[in-house]
Amino acid sequence: MKRTIFAAVAAFGMIFGAQTNATAQVEEGTFIIDPYVGAPTANVWWKSFENETDFRAVGGPVGYGGRLEYMVADNFGVGLDVNFAKTGYEYTCEQCGDWDTTTQMYTDETIGYEANKLRIMIRLNYHFVQTEAVDVYTGVGVGYKYVKRTAYIDGDVDASYSYPSLIPVAFRAALGMRYYFIPMLGLHLELGIGGGQIMEAGISVKI
Repeated sequence: MKRTIFAAVAAFGMIFGAQTNATAQVEEGTFIIDPYVGAPTANVWWKSFENETDFRAVGGPVGYGGRLEYMVADNFGVGLDVNFAKTGYEYTCEQCGDWDTTTQMYTDETIGYEANKLRIMIRLNYHFVQTEAVDVYTGVGVGYKYVKRTAYIDGDVDASYSYPSLIPVAFRAALGMRYYFIPMLGLHLELGIGGGQIMEAGISVKI
């Protein structure tokens, strides 16, 4: 599926490649700001728990981030990519707790898990298609990843399942496109692997 998506975006870029003689939307000395939301987050994997009592997802279905890019050449930019996502779940496990001598039953427990992920990466982008309205690029990012995982039972932290990121390194390989409907403002879409969500989209501001 991922290969199909990337192939489609690449083919789209090649179609516009025939128009690269037109005035490019970005050039050396340009700053580009891309605030975005990304999807999906890890919350899509918690479906198996939905038959539990009072199940609810913690966090949301999207992450949030922003990119700042400076064009050091007409077709090459360097910048910073920062994004954050909060995911997890909570549910009531019936009769999973201690034995209650009064009711002669096991007590219910509230079980939860939460992960907060922050990534800060240096980005390098190569812009291989530029027209009056379209900017298509491929990019890589590498940097720092902070992950705090917390598991809890009835509000008490379970230390055996609560730990930071084992490898605090973030990496992303991406293919993206910006479409400018006016000279300084447009929309952007990026598909990538690692360092965030598979699909990230938002607005694009050119300075």
